[in-house]
Amino acid sequence: MEKLNTHLNDINKNDTRSFHDIIKFSRQMINKKFNDFKNSDEIQKGVKNCMSNIYDNKKEDAITMAKNIIIREDGTEEFMI
Repeated sequence: MEKLNTHLNDINKNDTRSFHDIIKFSRQMINKKFNDFKNSDEIQKGVKNCMSNIYDNKKEDAITMAKNIIIREDGTEEFMI
């Protein structure tokens, strides 16, 4: 989460299209949400569960895709949809 906080602040610093007050407010919100995450076990647990669900879904998609590839005897691949 520290990397995410750093990247969001970097993106915010590079935003030259927004008004100064909007940039300042968004930077405050980024830091507030990061502090909320650091200080709350419940939020950390929720974020970890969300990340685990995303990982599990992507893993299942990859397994399904792999199962749908048939390698023929001649070595060529056939994709099943």
